[in-house]
Amino acid sequence: MATELSYTVKDQGGKANLTEIRNAGNVPAVIYGKGQENVFIIINEKEFNNLIKEHLCANILVTLKGEGKSVEVFIQDLQVHPITKAILHVDFLAINEKQIIKTKVPVVFTGEAVGVKAGGLLQRLVYKLPITCLPKDLPAKVEIDVSDLKVGDVRKVRQITLPAGIKTRFNDDVVLALVAKTRAATSASAAGAETAEG
Repeated sequence: MATELSYTVKDQGGKANLTEIRNAGNVPAVIYGKGQENVFIIINEKEFNNLIKEHLCANILVTLKGEGKSVEVFIQDLQVHPITKAILHVDFLAINEKQIIKTKVPVVFTGEAVGVKAGGLLQRLVYKLPITCLPKDLPAKVEIDVSDLKVGDVRKVRQITLPAGIKTRFNDDVVLALVAKTRAATSASAAGAETAEG
């Protein structure tokens, strides 16, 4: 479900104009999409930050309302200050329900791997999964079960089942996570072998 956010159309101006917008507690943004002209807008920084925190990520659909209009958009890109982490600019992609969107969603690994219980270490190699889907199918995250992984095992893209309507742009052989062998795992394995021989 889309989240509502109010906006006003931005008057065109230079760098000084952008500074004034940010100093006033707002964020400059743009709405663009196939077959339409770019619309430069202003959104409230606090409202936008609250929206992001509420959904835990920026992979959300938003209904922008302002100037007597309403438009469905997807947050395509964020420009963030490298030091303060303040949001400097937002790109909104105008969409429709039949339009395929491309984005990245957080990957959450669930379950405790068998190999970890044996002393191994779960290494997460991918934190965001690049996907394509219709707006209605956009997930907040993708969960991947790793509970069956033993020491030395890997979890590849070909081994996961994505939610209906979701496709990943990764190759089937991309490794998402693995259970690495550690000294503890090696010692446990050796002790088990000695016990079996005894």
